[in-house]
Amino acid sequence: MRVIPRRPAWLLSALVLVQGGVGKAQPAPPAPTPANDGALGTVEVTGAAAVGLPKLAVVPLGGDDAEATAILKKDLDRLGVWEVVDEKSMPEGPFAKDDALDVKAWKGKGVPIVVRAHREGDALIGETWILAKGDDPIAKPSIPIGTDKDARRAAHGLADQVISALTGRAGPFQSRLAFTLRTKKGRQVFLSDVDGQGKVAHGNADDTALSPTFGPGGDVWFTISKSFDPFRLVHGPSAKELPIAEPGSVLSVSFSPDRSRLAISVMRDEASKLMIGNADGTGLTKLETAKLPNRPVLGPLGKLAYVASSGTQRVFVRDVDKGGEGHPVSPAGFHASAPTFCDSPQGLVVVFTVGVGAGADLVATDTSGGNLRRLTQGHGSNAYPACSPDGRLIAFFSTGANAKSPGLYVLPLANPTRIRRLGDDHGDSLAWAR
Repeated sequence: MRVIPRRPAWLLSALVLVQGGVGKAQPAPPAPTPANDGALGTVEVTGAAAVGLPKLAVVPLGGDDAEATAILKKDLDRLGVWEVVDEKSMPEGPFAKDDALDVKAWKGKGVPIVVRAHREGDALIGETWILAKGDDPIAKPSIPIGTDKDARRAAHGLADQVISALTGRAGPFQSRLAFTLRTKKGRQVFLSDVDGQGKVAHGNADDTALSPTFGPGGDVWFTISKSFDPFRLVHGPSAKELPIAEPGSVLSVSFSPDRSRLAISVMRDEASKLMIGNADGTGLTKLETAKLPNRPVLGPLGKLAYVASSGTQRVFVRDVDKGGEGHPVSPAGFHASAPTFCDSPQGLVVVFTVGVGAGADLVATDTSGGNLRRLTQGHGSNAYPACSPDGRLIAFFSTGANAKSPGLYVLPLANPTRIRRLGDDHGDSLAWAR
């Protein structure tokens, strides 16, 4: 008879602590919440999005330019800054990359911004027109393609440069995501492009990996337990260990924006603590926190977010270099988890998950806990938010509308009703490279 090894009690406790009460990879932490979630408010649109978005068209080119055109169109739509129109709202084609743009015809369709992507030699070109400024493009960003294998990432890079030309701030679509997915025997970390393509496995599928983040050298850093041993801090596809001179299991890790410092949570004898030190793991000192702390996240302006529980788990924020445990920013009575900082155009905010009934939603506050904003509602169970490097987007895992379309999604922080699907993966512990 085959004997299946059982997970030791300490490992189960660690998984519960890190996953916010979730015993498997799903964003629905079972926790007591108020019967009425009215305290969270409703999803609202802010800024320019509240008065309508300007229309933008991506000229539909075929042949060798079809893939880049499709990627560019999706990325510009995902940003949530423009209403990206379909072909029914464009002048009559066909269109060619060498044609002069018929500015009068586009204006007649009420489209003020037009973008055309095409290959020129070994580069992708993104001609960008603001029609009110004349017949000539305001910008023609160029991105080297490299090999055909790199063409898709080059198209994302072109989208970032077009966004920069139109908004003054580059887009986030050529960056990377890291997350964990459940395997047959454990959890494994993956690195992927923002659209979920090009996944690269990190570590071993038979091990249990937690809390991926991006650290020195652009590597993915995470913690891993092999054969039910204590969790260790590792990085890269081969899961190379960084020894930590502190007994216990390292359950989660975060690096400061400049990658000079790290914060870790360590569990020993079913008690946890947060520590901060140098990025190489030296100079670790214990941080003052609320009870049962975990999930430290180092953010801009010397801020640290973490979760802790003296009853219902809440998100706390404190200054790293000042004393005290900090203050709760998540609403009282709601089980909160998975905080992340977002240095948005509107200011620094904290985004996290709160339990709502049997599911979960995303909420944002400022670093003092004020200006509460609900970001999801009526879109299934939503959790593990990650902020884009430009501060405009939140990626997250969701079961989807009616809980029938699990996957990876994204929403604009200023216009959270515009939820878009990125891919089919449905995991946890999401991080976005910055």
